Amino acid sequence: MLLLLIGATIISAKEVLPKGRSSRVQQRSRATYDRTITDRKNYNTYDHFGLVTGLLDTRTTPIITALQWRNLSIDSDDQDITSNSILAPHFMVGTPGEKYFSVYYGITPAKRTPSGAEELSTIKHDFGVSWISQAEDESFRFGFDFDGAAGRVEESTSESTRNYYHLDNLEVMMGTVIHEIATLTFSGGLSARYDSLDHENRSNANPMRDAFFDIEFPRVSTVLEIKDNLSPYKGSFGLTYARSNFVYSARNDASSGSFIPLDNTIQTEIRPDKIDDADALVTDSLTAHLKSIWGLYLDTFGGERLFSPAVELGITHASKRRMVPGSDNYPFSYNGEISGYDWRETSFSAGTGFSIHLTPALDLFSEYQFSTLNLDLTGEELQHDVDDNDGYHRFNTGFSLGIHNMSGTDFSQDNRLYIDFSFLLKQENSLNRSWYSSDFGSYITDARTESQRFRYAPWEEYQTEVRTRNIATGLRGHFNDGRMELHANAAFLEQVFSTPGEDDETTSGIALNMDLIFNIPTNE
Repeated sequence: MLLLLIGATIISAKEVLPKGRSSRVQQRSRATYDRTITDRKNYNTYDHFGLVTGLLDTRTTPIITALQWRNLSIDSDDQDITSNSILAPHFMVGTPGEKYFSVYYGITPAKRTPSGAEELSTIKHDFGVSWISQAEDESFRFGFDFDGAAGRVEESTSESTRNYYHLDNLEVMMGTVIHEIATLTFSGGLSARYDSLDHENRSNANPMRDAFFDIEFPRVSTVLEIKDNLSPYKGSFGLTYARSNFVYSARNDASSGSFIPLDNTIQTEIRPDKIDDADALVTDSLTAHLKSIWGLYLDTFGGERLFSPAVELGITHASKRRMVPGSDNYPFSYNGEISGYDWRETSFSAGTGFSIHLTPALDLFSEYQFSTLNLDLTGEELQHDVDDNDGYHRFNTGFSLGIHNMSGTDFSQDNRLYIDFSFLLKQENSLNRSWYSSDFGSYITDARTESQRFRYAPWEEYQTEVRTRNIATGLRGHFNDGRMELHANAAFLEQVFSTPGEDDETTSGIALNMDLIFNIPTNE
């Protein structure tokens, strides 16, 4: 199983809410992205909901360019993963508070070596463009965002390859000020993923086949953001509806060339005319999420210190249906619903935390979250035992130490240097891991058939609990009055997958991250 860095700021069903993009200027490195509600700088529609219009609230220079490097090395019981990611160039140009144009390109060579299987290698290309603008009086704002990826996975023997093309996000958004402290943003968009196996063993009369297309459309969101420049309160509420259509075609074969039909798990009946087509899946999801942070000034440690408590609530309900694929096995075009094979997934989360500016040089934070996930097999044909879980816990804490503010250090006012540290403990269900996974190898699909069988058997993943430990530390530097920034950190990771009746699977590894950012004023 893959080890993925903890990064989500939104508790949601898979592929429901638009995520913040990893390939963005000034986005913090994944290794320290486990602070979800106690960072005041993140209370904008970009960092919390992935809407690029939120960058108008955080970017302060007309030209921003960045270089990013990521390295991941993973060792687990059943596979090893290595990857290097370079993002260059990433360029933003515009007028602070009015408009920005952004473009980026990144490349990620990666290898995955499953135990007892052929090594898989790939080179993934990421690219994107966005445009954001707002009226001079800030009463209206508009944004367009496009993010895509493409790549090719090859076996070491070169007998099998997979081609994949991802439309990670295509979205249009509009925001308006409805009160002097409140902004309402509407967005609509889609995402899609195509992945196809090409098996070059021509000696087989029935070559392997494994291709799927997953599209999330429509996806509509409403985000209410509240912030008062005269007080330290900030809050946001988001509501998202999304429909996902998944179509799949697979063929297994034997060395003799005889055909092996699809597993009944993924096809309710053998169709003589389209024996390769699995049942289609349609998912309807509704997600609501609330985050709020306050600010209280406490007279302690020799002065007034800002104490910021924060809370969050989230709920997601997803209903899934199986459909008879159409003659061409295209999404949106089906020959009716297959009764008796539907199910529902419902998750709930509640969290609290605080941050405190303890001294001029030291900031502390701590967060706790409790979450549940319920799987309801409503279809009468799904006769599987599903045990209720007792819920999941997430705790993380850390600090930021401003070296430049410590007594005895010799820093000019234009330079700042921080040491960051965070420690994370987390439990969650394997069925509903809310992580940014595309950066860490999940796009490397095995060169085999029925690779997507897990989508049709949620009760299998539901029995697996994932326990994660993450220790991250790094340096942040702001030099020449913020014109140059350097972010460098490392994360030491461990995950344990526990399934009743099976031995635990342990995964560990190291992630290294470095960002070099240049903020260029107009007078230079």
